[in-house]
Amino acid sequence: MKRILSVSLAVLLLICLVGCSHAVGGTYTLTRATYDGKEVTPSSLGMNVVLTLDENGLGTASWNGENLEITWAETDDAVTLEGVNGTLVFTKAGKDLILHDKGAILYFTLPEEPED
Repeated sequence: MKRILSVSLAVLLLICLVGCSHAVGGTYTLTRATYDGKEVTPSSLGMNVVLTLDENGLGTASWNGENLEITWAETDDAVTLEGVNGTLVFTKAGKDLILHDKGAILYFTLPEEPED
């Protein structure tokens, strides 16, 4: 009886953990950046960067209105994007993506989910 209870609790915990996980697909917007330790807003630099990651591993990267086709793949702690200009590896931070590149750190966020 104790073994059945233990297994049932383990399965319940696993279901709860899977239900709390976040799928990476979605539309991410560059919301802030740091360069040499100084924080800047993308709008102050005239930058508008949006990453759209479709659930099928395809997507687009939009830089100031210019769209580029990309592919992407997810691992436990990172998301890799590949396009015509090369490969970028983003670190997952909760539901956000962070890119460390040549002294800059770029923060991409999903829009807040509406509450029911």
